[in-house]
Amino acid sequence: MKDYIILILFVLTNLLSNAQSDSIRRVKYTPDFQFTEGVYLSFEQVRNNNPIPKSRIVSNQDIDDIQFFDKLFEEDKLVLFDKNGMKTELKKEEVWGYCKLGAIYIYHNEDFNRIPVIGSISHFVATETIENYRGYDPYYRSYDPYYSNNTRGRFPTTSKELRQYMLDFETGQVLDYNHESLKVFLMRDPALYEEFNNLSRRKQKKMVFMFLRRFNEQNPLMIPVKSIEGLK
Repeated sequence: MKDYIILILFVLTNLLSNAQSDSIRRVKYTPDFQFTEGVYLSFEQVRNNNPIPKSRIVSNQDIDDIQFFDKLFEEDKLVLFDKNGMKTELKKEEVWGYCKLGAIYIYHNEDFNRIPVIGSISHFVATETIENYRGYDPYYRSYDPYYSNNTRGRFPTTSKELRQYMLDFETGQVLDYNHESLKVFLMRDPALYEEFNNLSRRKQKKMVFMFLRRFNEQNPLMIPVKSIEGLK
């Protein structure tokens, strides 16, 4: 019964939207910009500022709860109605991310991570699970298939480390946060690239974030927003 009501509301919303005259315009991103709230199934939806709205998500959670998305993704699957009104079920890892209270969260390293620095080059931090091999195991048995040739006689442990990443807001590619990755972006701005490339390797490593900010300032991110005629 609940799914039927959601489907009816979805159809009515589409009819209302089609009855209105709207247009897409692009605005320069600033830290005050609020992205549209919802779930992103692809990076294209992020670029277009066009996520799946809460009204199309099938959930027992209260959509007005500030922790709606956190509770939603405690489950391994996401159920929603697609643009054709068909019920669709997705695994959590098939979701690109979501937007909550205007902030973007990306699914990376098996968790959702907020992207605090948005721009043509975006920056975020995510936890990565690292597998380590420690010490010699005197009880190692040569026929134990768990051990590879390179780790023979040692046993694995795991730890979590915070890692920094850069997101290319043009392609959606995620790169490690370092001076070599930054050069890939700076090639789009020949003057900045030349200035950065002329620095010593040591200075390049220290000035990654400064050049990241300069690139974003000189190559601003333009975000599409929908304007409904008569309601601007």
